[in-house]
Amino acid sequence: MGYAVAKIILLSFLGAVSGLSISCSRSEVPPVGEVPSAQAPAVFEMTSFALPHPPMALLFDGENIWAALYKNAKVAKLGRDGSVLGVYPVANTPVQLSFDGENLWITHFEEHIVTRLSLDGNQLGAYQTGLSPRGMFVDDSNLWVANSMSGSLTKFSLADERVIEEYPVGDGPLAMVFDGTNLWVANYIGDTINKLSPEGAVLATIQSEPDPVALAFDGENIWVVSAGNNSVIKMAKDGTVLGVFQVPDGPSDILFDGGFMWVASFGANKVSKLNLEGSIIGEATVGDGPWDLAFDGTHVWVADALVPLVTKMGPVSAPMPAPAPETVRRTWSKVQDPLPDILYDGGSVWIADPASDKVDLVSLGSTIGGFTVGKAPVALATEKDRIWVANSGADTIGRIGADGERLVDFAAGREPWDLEFDGQDMWVSNAGDNTVTKLSVYGGELFTVKVGSRPGALGFDGTRMWVANALDDTVTVVSLDGELIGTFPVGKGPLDLTFDGKNMWVANSLDKTVTKLAPDGSRLGVYSVGDTPVSLIFTEFHGDGHVWVANLRDDTVIKLSLDGRRVAVVETGDAPAALTATEQDLIVVNSGSQTLQKMPLDTGGATAR
Repeated sequence: MGYAVAKIILLSFLGAVSGLSISCSRSEVPPVGEVPSAQAPAVFEMTSFALPHPPMALLFDGENIWAALYKNAKVAKLGRDGSVLGVYPVANTPVQLSFDGENLWITHFEEHIVTRLSLDGNQLGAYQTGLSPRGMFVDDSNLWVANSMSGSLTKFSLADERVIEEYPVGDGPLAMVFDGTNLWVANYIGDTINKLSPEGAVLATIQSEPDPVALAFDGENIWVVSAGNNSVIKMAKDGTVLGVFQVPDGPSDILFDGGFMWVASFGANKVSKLNLEGSIIGEATVGDGPWDLAFDGTHVWVADALVPLVTKMGPVSAPMPAPAPETVRRTWSKVQDPLPDILYDGGSVWIADPASDKVDLVSLGSTIGGFTVGKAPVALATEKDRIWVANSGADTIGRIGADGERLVDFAAGREPWDLEFDGQDMWVSNAGDNTVTKLSVYGGELFTVKVGSRPGALGFDGTRMWVANALDDTVTVVSLDGELIGTFPVGKGPLDLTFDGKNMWVANSLDKTVTKLAPDGSRLGVYSVGDTPVSLIFTEFHGDGHVWVANLRDDTVIKLSLDGRRVAVVETGDAPAALTATEQDLIVVNSGSQTLQKMPLDTGGATAR
């Protein structure tokens, strides 16, 4: 075994780190709180924060940073400003962290268990694993655990908290990553990489450089950290090695931030930033024993395993290169208010262009037809084989056939802004008079309900309608019979909603965030995204669910996992304003560059260790 792997074993047997005499760059352990970094090259902004004990692992839950304090049987919760929000006792030897969207999961190396912790620090359960569990991965309904001394993965059901199966893999499984379709496992003793199906079948076993200890996925290729060779390996999904790149001594972790790779090198006390060609484009000396990395959407966090510190680096993220887009030139106006809308009806793509008073039927190659509707169409919805249009400048709702024929217009409230079909009736938000109206499919008004100020986006969760109130910074929930259930605070300027099958997501256009809300309206997470998020969509591809965010002012689309982690940041055309999805692709309306852009739904992937 190589240097970093030996450290994995050695750390299991060390006494409490805070009681050791350790030679490090700081003459004394600072008090809990913010301290200056020892070294910080100009290329990186770095700030270190003190913890009660040295951290072994880090995790970002969408709102806060968590640290596993290995030798002291605790986890610490930190705000993104580095303030310690809580320190909670757990079982012995917490070695790795994962998040299922609601709760924290912790592997305990010497106890041979995994435990579940609420975000307020309450113990929720402990479950037996194989020997010396370490890496974890959470999919939509299961937790996978790598048992490093059993040569196996344990698969738990999150719903009923039971072991589904234990799957044999290579010798010493330590880390896992998901590529959007299959699971990859690094076996650090056997020097192999396994590729597994979601059902646990081993699809391939690939020989690795010595001591593979960490994995990452960049949206296209797998990256492997070889501790024994002080290198990272870039590997295609078929196992072909695309490159081997040297990094400083004792690499222990790797992280993809949406644009670049970051490598923590325990032996050299360095963190390196690599481009996707494998070149080191930045490097910094960090703490003492940088061991684990986490990304909060804008900053990389580093766990210094030999001193009680975490270091925050950045802001560091940059967009990944966009996939070659298929585009079609459009003629709508430049960035404007109101913005265009887009809809995929299962066979065709429709665009509402408020500047031209038209709805266009398009393919990603040509415009099939342009159909005149009411003044300033801003929203689209589908009902059976008919398209509904909100004409904000005419205070009407229009209905057109699948061939674009204008069928009928109905009176609406002032400035109808969004439409949502609940499976039986059509809802419209009336931004000008702060109401929502429910219409029968024949256009008859069933009721109108007063909501918040400037209601815009509507979202249906299967039983209730949600309304984003843009000037109140709230969302209102209305029952299908018109009862006001509640109004809940979100971020500033909520402009769009999407439902992921369980929770509602809100795009907060004025504070560069999205908020995830539970069915009862409670806030589950707030996640940093790009500048002026204006459109959201939930997609599911091969059982893998994600939320996509269009950021109008920085020309990006961000793909988020359902626990709020950035999976990919993709450059778009000018001013992406609206999103829709086919069965295979995301389609973006770039309102400034007057194009449509298509990208595969499996762009990027979810990572875990």
